[in-house]
Amino acid sequence: MPSRPVKVFYGVGGAGKSALRAKAVDECRARMSDQGGYPLAFAHVDLDSDRITPAYPIFDLFAGRLRAALKAAGCPLPLFDVYCLAWHARGMSSGTFSAEQVQDFLGTHQKASEVAGSWWAPLTDFATSLKGVDLVLKAGIAFRTAWHTRRYAVHFPNLELAELSEADFMQYAHHVLAHDLLAFLDAQRERNGHPKALCITIDGFERIQSQVCAHDAQWALQELCSRIATADPQPRCGFVLFGRNRLQWRELYDRREDLPEDTWDALLEQHLVGGLGETDAEYFLDQAEAWYTARAVDPRSAEILEILSENRKAILDAAEDLADDQPARSFHPYTLDLALRQIDSHRDGFNASTHLGRGHKELQARFLRYMDEGQRSAMQALALALTFDHAVFRLLIKEDLIKGIPVQGFHNLVDPANSHILPAGPQVYRFHSKMQEALLAHLHDQPSGPKQAADVIASLVAHYSAQLAEAVRRHDVAAMQAAYVRAADILLAHADTGLLDVAVFGPAFAALDKAIPWGLLARPRLATWTRAEGVFRARLSADAEKTLGARGEIAYWTGESGDARTALALIEALLPDQRRVLGPDHPDILKTRANLATWTGQAGDAHAALALFEALLLDQQRVLGPDHPDTLTTRNNIATWIGECGDAGRALALFEALLPDQQRVLGPDHPETLRTRNNIAFLIGKTGDLGTALSLFEKLLPDQQRVLGPDHPDTLTTCNNIASFIGWTGDVGTALSQFENLLRDQQRVLGPDHPDTLRTRNNIAGWTGMGGDTSTALTLLEALLPDLLRVLGPDHPLTLGTRHNIAGWTGMGGDASTALTLFEALLPDLLRVLGPDHPHTLNARHNIAYWAGKCGDVAKVLALSEALLPDQQCVLGPNHPDTCATADRIADLQQRLHPDPQTTDDPPGQPPSPARNAPCPCGSGKRFKHCHGQRG
Repeated sequence: MPSRPVKVFYGVGGAGKSALRAKAVDECRARMSDQGGYPLAFAHVDLDSDRITPAYPIFDLFAGRLRAALKAAGCPLPLFDVYCLAWHARGMSSGTFSAEQVQDFLGTHQKASEVAGSWWAPLTDFATSLKGVDLVLKAGIAFRTAWHTRRYAVHFPNLELAELSEADFMQYAHHVLAHDLLAFLDAQRERNGHPKALCITIDGFERIQSQVCAHDAQWALQELCSRIATADPQPRCGFVLFGRNRLQWRELYDRREDLPEDTWDALLEQHLVGGLGETDAEYFLDQAEAWYTARAVDPRSAEILEILSENRKAILDAAEDLADDQPARSFHPYTLDLALRQIDSHRDGFNASTHLGRGHKELQARFLRYMDEGQRSAMQALALALTFDHAVFRLLIKEDLIKGIPVQGFHNLVDPANSHILPAGPQVYRFHSKMQEALLAHLHDQPSGPKQAADVIASLVAHYSAQLAEAVRRHDVAAMQAAYVRAADILLAHADTGLLDVAVFGPAFAALDKAIPWGLLARPRLATWTRAEGVFRARLSADAEKTLGARGEIAYWTGESGDARTALALIEALLPDQRRVLGPDHPDILKTRANLATWTGQAGDAHAALALFEALLLDQQRVLGPDHPDTLTTRNNIATWIGECGDAGRALALFEALLPDQQRVLGPDHPETLRTRNNIAFLIGKTGDLGTALSLFEKLLPDQQRVLGPDHPDTLTTCNNIASFIGWTGDVGTALSQFENLLRDQQRVLGPDHPDTLRTRNNIAGWTGMGGDTSTALTLLEALLPDLLRVLGPDHPLTLGTRHNIAGWTGMGGDASTALTLFEALLPDLLRVLGPDHPHTLNARHNIAYWAGKCGDVAKVLALSEALLPDQQCVLGPNHPDTCATADRIADLQQRLHPDPQTTDDPPGQPPSPARNAPCPCGSGKRFKHCHGQRG
């Protein structure tokens, strides 16, 4: 297998990762020198000094660390230098950075010239005029006249230096730096006959590591790595990361639209750096003896030295990892250090058998047993938090759950000398996994331990629940996710070990999940419900009501995450088990039946979904009553799927009858009420009144933003509908701009594979074509189709619709024959999935006739149109615009087959242009008069 471009070495502190890095670099350089191999540049970043500040983590990492390391390795970064310079200047004008800090960044005036490039030379007064606003303006003026300007403008046309914001830097720093690195590697492709290679190493990675997908330093670094590693042609550039913890980049970031799902599986190679062998452990003790010998004038050091020298074997026995699968003796520096701490703490009356024991578990148990009770209790409380910072420490003191330790004691607790405390992120800490296990085991064995644990867990969950509530109030989705994940992790971790009783866990977890607004955080909720199902199954049983309920949640959030087919399979497997255990009329059964109908429709079978909902409604009215919220929701779904089956008029009537009942029972601001208003507006537009529909959407949007927040999926759906109807009223440019803005929000909130995100990509392609760029529209659709097939499957309506649009834009691009072939291949699938009477099926038949005519077969067009007309009259009605358009076409074709020179100017044998009210043959779904007919 070829070597992967991103390598990670992780393990506990002191396991030798930094030494491994230095040794590997030296050996690699020596080998290349001996063999005449590739010239290799190394850029090394050491994060162990912990200077990554929470305020500007990406700036600290990229401008403060990576830039300096790459410069030292001989990599020029002209665009990134200017980018950083503009950021510094922006900071100066707002008071964030001082002039001295900027000067320190640039160095001397001569160095400033090197930073900015030759275009900086005209700014002779730069050294004496270092004011933030002036600097930005001068940089902008000079930049516009430089060669760098053209490069920058091509790659970053929307990133104005004079308007650079904090959000801009966070969002685009990796783009600019990746561009400079790739340009450098390309320019230096041949040096002394060999391509130049670059190795970027980062030590102490845990300083920026996080457990959530957020725009932080870790996110920016993985974006940089992926863009370099997936560039074509592949540059000779690799990344080697050293840290305490395994990376979770596949779980957090493998959802980029422009990369396949298994990107990080393909790019990332991780290695656990294990414990020390016996020889290395002896060397560790040699070094410790040497350290204390150098300080033997201190009585305390002299005492420790004496005990250490006399008890080396006992220390090794206590520090040994006694795992059954160890082929040889293994020792962690953490346990060796713990043994020395025991010697220091108990040097008066030290006894190896009493204070050390045999094996690391006994050593940890003795470490805790002889510890001050207040200190041990504090450590146990923090262990229950899993990860902690100063705020958590203050909270537990305030709640009287940590006693006898002042707030200032936190800094002593997390002192780097304490090897059992590890960094878990910027200013965030955790216990070494072995110490974490020992702390909680000791707590579990105490008579009052479970009660103490329950109190601490309740306090922590309440703390993060309050943060969640505040984030909900602010509509801050990222903050919601951070608070939810922290609280859920605490509940799940301790319920899984049995420290938290499942009777306490179940209601607490359900309340936490319920606090999130409907529809948000689909992926995190899927992950946490999957873990919760495992807890319920292990602590209760596979048939327990809570276990079955968790399976239902897993299926639901699987669908909400964009995988309708898997959700449907999970629901189909769950329903028989629920019926067997709960009975046919249990509320959970009715809920599962509703989800079965939903995901049946979302998987592509609208008619089956409608039948399932209609059968469900009768049972809900009987069991729950006509005004129960679930009954009203099913009425909403019946109307929705009637519309999806093609009867917009009947669907509109059902929604208009439902809305007053929802307003009376649920209230005007309930999400279901707002959703019905959206559906009414959409169907009014679909039946032809575009102006009224757009007005209703624009009145709805502020209510959704106020109640649900700007990032809620329903709010985003309304933004989609507003953009669509703006386009349908004729403003194609504004529609396209709004869709492009919407896509960015959907990718951020829903993910690139969510059906709504994919639908917006389809819409962008359509409106790009409507704006006159047929070629780009077709390219966008052809890039979208494989993603639709992978995510939704071949029979999903959106997949079929995209195939329809590809055929239409192929024809509009001038290839009538291929368009006809594509439409003829699509029609059998439409007939099988949607049925012969669905409007999309009838529209495809219309387009087959149209493109047959464009290929010159007027007789075939007439035959197809005459076969189509009675079906349109039956399904759509005799006065429907599509029906009238087909009737007009038949009349025109009959005339053209027998042309009368007095009544037509068109050449005989040529098909007519579409009727004004006919569906546009491009496949957009619009009338010809509102689409390509506008240009005529």
